[in-house]
Amino acid sequence: LGQRAARPPQPSSPPQARVIPAAMTDASAQAPPKSVEVEPEGAEEQPSAPMGASLSAAMAWAESRTSSFASMPSVASLPSQASEPSQRAPGLRLLSFLCLVGSLEGADSVLLPCSFLALEEDLGLTLNNLAVMSMVQALAGNLAAPFWGVLADRGMLRRKTIIALGCVAQGLITVVLAGVDEMWLMVVLRALNGAMLASLRPIASGIVADVTSDTNRGKVYGGMNIAMNVGLMLGMLIGTNMARKQILGTQGWRIAFIIIGAASVLVGVLAWAFMKEPPRSVSNVESKSRGLGAVKAELKELLGYFRLPSFCVLIL
Repeated sequence: LGQRAARPPQPSSPPQARVIPAAMTDASAQAPPKSVEVEPEGAEEQPSAPMGASLSAAMAWAESRTSSFASMPSVASLPSQASEPSQRAPGLRLLSFLCLVGSLEGADSVLLPCSFLALEEDLGLTLNNLAVMSMVQALAGNLAAPFWGVLADRGMLRRKTIIALGCVAQGLITVVLAGVDEMWLMVVLRALNGAMLASLRPIASGIVADVTSDTNRGKVYGGMNIAMNVGLMLGMLIGTNMARKQILGTQGWRIAFIIIGAASVLVGVLAWAFMKEPPRSVSNVESKSRGLGAVKAELKELLGYFRLPSFCVLIL
């Protein structure tokens, strides 16, 4: 009893780590079991957990994260505004006019070759004369094509206006050719005809490039080429079958020229009335110079193409 009375009182807080004297060993053994539960059980039981249980828990967590990532929608399936422009395509009205323009160009390109024999018989032209007319028309078209391109790219004329003007002018020239008998006048008219034809295909190709996305551009260009080939076939059928015949007391080749020319004028008028001007970037047009500066810039860019070996091979 004397020893127990002399023992100091136990602190209420958990005992700190210290050296316990040997005299207090018996007293601590008789302490109630509540003093053993002071320290948390988890802190001492975690290190003693078996290795297999921790590995299985880690694998279960990894599988849960993998399944959650797999359930997320992919980037390709997410709707975004960037995927919408990839489906751009010209409207049905615009595409129809562009195909009509291509078909008329194809018909006019074969109209003169189909009438070679009839022109030789009726006007006394030689094959050399006919070759000169074809060469002059091709040269005039190649020289005039950059001019029409500058007018369209610089915003000096609307592309709708250029197409309508080209169709009407080319059609009127073709109709006038039906009533000409002089060689020199036919050469001049064929040169003007080639210059007007040069305003159709480059402008139409530029319109398709502006209003069509990369994924649909090949399909649209293919449709335009099909329309041009259809025009080639129609021009051959009309020119070859009518060239050497007499229709209402008139040589057939003259009637064929009038038909193709009238069709071109009609398409030009319809394009002017119903074709909508395709949208273009205003900043690109305003940033380009005009007048003499535009001519210098285009010539510099054109000469730059001749530095490309592939371009030189293509034009050869």
